Amino acid sequence: MRKIENNYAVTKLIIISALIAVNFSLFVFNFAVGQELKQQDVFQFLLNYDKGAVSLDNIWVRKIFYREFETQKGDYRLELISFDEQKLYERKFDFHLDIADAPISRLEQAIEELAIPYFENAKIINIYDKNGKNVLAIDVAPFAKVCGNNVCEPHESAFDCPKDCSKAGKDDWCNPEFLEKDPDCHGVSPVEKERIGISQKKWRKIDFTNKSFMTIGGIVLIFIISAATVIIILRKRQKAKILRKPINLIPEDLIKQQEEQQNKNEIK
Repeated sequence: MRKIENNYAVTKLIIISALIAVNFSLFVFNFAVGQELKQQDVFQFLLNYDKGAVSLDNIWVRKIFYREFETQKGDYRLELISFDEQKLYERKFDFHLDIADAPISRLEQAIEELAIPYFENAKIINIYDKNGKNVLAIDVAPFAKVCGNNVCEPHESAFDCPKDCSKAGKDDWCNPEFLEKDPDCHGVSPVEKERIGISQKKWRKIDFTNKSFMTIGGIVLIFIISAATVIIILRKRQKAKILRKPINLIPEDLIKQQEEQQNKNEIK
């Protein structure tokens, strides 16, 4: 009996030790993965493939958990170039055109989603095919944060980056304060200069999601929600009053007759 109990205790100890070892291994693995996978800003974009032609579908900058793959294979190569023509990043990729166990062995159209590290001084993403031909150039300058480098970049102007761009310089923005000196105002009628001042192209570059706009939008939204809530509450109270109000279904004449008859009965 004691021998069975000893064997049971030894088996239990082995199982507990194994569970501790597994949990410790999982902890170490999760810690290592957590150290490797960190949230960071990336360029995330969709590429269209159509019978050899490559085009951009959409591109944006977002913060995700990103990990760089050690092995990179594919017939296509991309390069991320800075404003001073330096290579910031490079990787290979491919479009998934092959279909296993299908009548059609290769697709003619496909969409590929890619994510690469974001660089504040990135200017352009060049895509090359297997022959080294540049098949696509993606302008990422609007996502750059290079204001303050003493260079008025093509996507900057005195309106959004006065540190680098002159108020009366060539920057694709007609400055209303320098209507006669600003080269971007040449060819614009006086009426248009006074009324518009800023080119449509630069208007598209204004970020209306800044803090002030978000604050005003939030206040308006709160006001609308509060007003709607008050209206709903008042309507509910009004309905409740109507329901609580007693409804007399007996005619007044009949009530008087009943009262008179009751008084007569009491006298008798």
